[in-house]
Amino acid sequence: MTNSPISLRTALTAAALLPVVIPAVYILHLKRTVSKQTTTTSGRRSSKHAADNALPATSSTPWTPISLPPEVKDDDSQWVLAHERVVSRPIAAAMLSPPPDSPATGASSPSQLLMRYAQATHVAFGKTPQAYAIKASISEPHLRQSFDEAVIRDLSFRPGDMVNGVYKTAYHGPGETPVSERVELVIEAPASYKGHVPKGLIVAEIIVLDGLEAPAKSDSSQEQLVVFVNETWMWRRNEDPTTLIEGAVGGWLHAVMAGWLILKGIAGVRQ
Repeated sequence: MTNSPISLRTALTAAALLPVVIPAVYILHLKRTVSKQTTTTSGRRSSKHAADNALPATSSTPWTPISLPPEVKDDDSQWVLAHERVVSRPIAAAMLSPPPDSPATGASSPSQLLMRYAQATHVAFGKTPQAYAIKASISEPHLRQSFDEAVIRDLSFRPGDMVNGVYKTAYHGPGETPVSERVELVIEAPASYKGHVPKGLIVAEIIVLDGLEAPAKSDSSQEQLVVFVNETWMWRRNEDPTTLIEGAVGGWLHAVMAGWLILKGIAGVRQ
């Protein structure tokens, strides 16, 4: 890429730091709002070889994404794998439009509910300062157009679809259980860019619960409920600098933003 005032590395590394440019009072208000409606877990894959302790290893690693590179998935002696998972409180399916529905077998795109939810989260992200920074680092016209709200609202999230410049749909299908559905998007640099790019992927997922599976504190213990999930996975070689979500400050801010995006996504599908 030429004549770019902001490097893609700088833009992507700052991709979760929106709150830094917002007054502290607002950050705390946003954190309280997000905390009341979501829960967050984060950590790092356990490895007896890793010496870095930026994040503690955890035994509660989420289900491994389908689109995680095989070399990262299979070799914990060379790769540090960090994860963050933000989950909404259960919401009555009757309050959602469109309602949850299993996609057709072999469908190339998500169900309407997951599609609209993912669209709403990416529309929200596309209006943030970090999205503007990423866009400023991209020269390819078709990738710059992928930030436009009208384009995102029309996106089907089929494998290969790009959104917000650097996120490429890599997988759509079930998650860990048959009642979950997800789309996974990997960070992919523009073809013209030759510099370093953070290695990572994001997940948007919906999980349908029946009354018996609902938590005791949920809004209903009888009707069908839905939870919405955002996951972030980042990986690096052992000797590389820590990823954004491994840091205490970066991880905290990223979780707040991920929760905010969940709320924006839910607002996009709530009646």
